[in-house]
Amino acid sequence: RQSTLDAIANSNCDIVCLQECNVGWEEWINKHEKISSIYPHTIFLHHRWMYGGKAILSKYPVRYDKNEDVSQEVFWGWYPGWRTEVLVPWLMLPSTNEQQKKGNVSNHNNEKSQQLFSTEEESEKQQKQSTTTATWIQILHLHLRAIFPSNPIDIHRQRRKEVATHWKLLHPINLQPTIVLGDFNTASGPCTRFVTDYVVQQNADAACKQQAISKFSSVFGKKRHTTCRWKFLKFHYDHIFVDELWWNVKNAHVPKTGASDHYPAVAMLIPVSSSL
Repeated sequence: RQSTLDAIANSNCDIVCLQECNVGWEEWINKHEKISSIYPHTIFLHHRWMYGGKAILSKYPVRYDKNEDVSQEVFWGWYPGWRTEVLVPWLMLPSTNEQQKKGNVSNHNNEKSQQLFSTEEESEKQQKQSTTTATWIQILHLHLRAIFPSNPIDIHRQRRKEVATHWKLLHPINLQPTIVLGDFNTASGPCTRFVTDYVVQQNADAACKQQAISKFSSVFGKKRHTTCRWKFLKFHYDHIFVDELWWNVKNAHVPKTGASDHYPAVAMLIPVSSSL
């Protein structure tokens, strides 16, 4: 327990999302002076199953409105999906669009929207001309079913149904910066298909479908990182998905720290500049 608490305290992350939390973990985390000082905004979601809870620890304000418990909808039931919002600093670069300069609403899907850190010289110039505001981002926190105690023969259909149900919690991802993360209990290939399937379904225009798949992707790309500690389960079960419309991924890795059966999945995400 102590090594896991120390790993959280020393993570140097702005936002930490936890799974399989319960009342005991809430008490231990709240009593940890370093964690409490670093993360003043902490919310726990408890579940009737001991390991079905979730938590979010943040340096910035957090809010949530609802969660989706699909235990009665799918075989054997599993854990709820949880949508939270975090108010994060967002770097605003001066717009090159004359209509935006006149105060018109910006187009979030504008492919010409500038990005941070294209070169060091451009980055320095842009940051001098930029301003910082605060933006509510949305995080969808998932914990999909394992093969057992589910029906192994039908596991892929069950997971797809879970993703489809939980996805309804999200606001349109082209209108709000979005992160989808959690323990998907499956390797990278099937996991990616589960998520992109429902990104595609949100695009009514058939011409946008391929674009949607290429935009919403794993921070780890095609790399395989083992997130399970046990030697007989050396797979990449835990994932972080972001929309490239909103985020640049600067670093993604799996540090071998803590005492959990799963190693943490960590990513540094840099907001893509936009006139929100």
